Amino acid sequence: MRIALVTETWLPSIDGVVTRLHHTVRQLSAAGHDVLVLAPSTGTPIARTRQRELPGMILPFVDRSRRIGLPLPWSVTEPLDRFDPDVVHVVNPVLMGWAALRSIADRHSTVVSLHTDLEAYLSGYHLRALRSTLRALMRSAYGQADLALATSPYGQQRLLAVGVNSKLWPPGVDTDVFNHRPRPIATPTWLTDEPELSTAIYVGRLGPEKNLEMLAPVLGSARGGLRPWHLTFIGDGPERGRLERRFAGLPVTFAGARSVADVAAAYHAADVLLMPSLTETVGLVLLEAAACGMPVVAADTPAVRHTVQRGALLIPPNATPDRWAAAIAETLDRPRPEPAKVTSWREVTAELIEAYRWVAELRWPRRPGRGDTQGL
Repeated sequence: MRIALVTETWLPSIDGVVTRLHHTVRQLSAAGHDVLVLAPSTGTPIARTRQRELPGMILPFVDRSRRIGLPLPWSVTEPLDRFDPDVVHVVNPVLMGWAALRSIADRHSTVVSLHTDLEAYLSGYHLRALRSTLRALMRSAYGQADLALATSPYGQQRLLAVGVNSKLWPPGVDTDVFNHRPRPIATPTWLTDEPELSTAIYVGRLGPEKNLEMLAPVLGSARGGLRPWHLTFIGDGPERGRLERRFAGLPVTFAGARSVADVAAAYHAADVLLMPSLTETVGLVLLEAAACGMPVVAADTPAVRHTVQRGALLIPPNATPDRWAAAIAETLDRPRPEPAKVTSWREVTAELIEAYRWVAELRWPRRPGRGDTQGL
């Protein structure tokens, strides 16, 4: 098949959406499909995959390191016409994706997918006034595609709230990297400068929507107790500078963005994964940690409850720092859970391909001719 992905988030950015898409594109390529990725940025080459950079701009009040796609329909329709796809998958549409769907829905078989609870993000970026506008855009975008997908049952509920029925596109794990292995004898030097202490880690984007600042009083509470621990943030994002100032003087390491091999090593070497975010739609790192047999302490939200498996302790969203500190101490005193059985990206993508085939045949059989694919 010839599959086009239109996404407002792509490499070299790193987050849960990009992780899913990167693995999906690699699996589509490995299965022999030709892929075109249209996005405001491009990443390293991938076999059988073309990447086309679309017009974009940086919004400093959102993220100074990430380009936002502009809602210019011609920037999407022109490369799509040359590629002549069997199916077009528009990922997490906001402005660019919404404009793309409006211009292609009557010309191509289309799939659209929800990855983030954008309405929950609005408060973190001081954009609550846009809530009704966002709901209208969601209803318009997701309602006009041939198939709407959500990446979790919680995402399906969010779409149903705006009147859109959807199918589940479940999460996966890179089981070649995140799996059971013996715990290392020595803690990686980049992970902590206090190896004598237990190590708690956060893995993910450092954004205002992740509720990370609340870990400062939690860490302060634990520091004076019988079970002190060191906190390491693995990841980067627009909040890093502010968080470094907020956590000054506390036992914290900001490790920055790391390779997947380093993240896997951290899951095995550290003692507990913390997830304070209240806005997750899936939380892929929870599955990665589970595959490595790592315990988790997380905020109890509908999305997290759908994702976590055994070895997780869920804390009410309004819990005090002392309650968090007590839960972390309790987890540190427990034996590590057994690694969980998780679904690989290969299996997940095989199901997605079947959905693509169904959509491609829904309105018309494959047209003869492939168009001019030059210049992509």
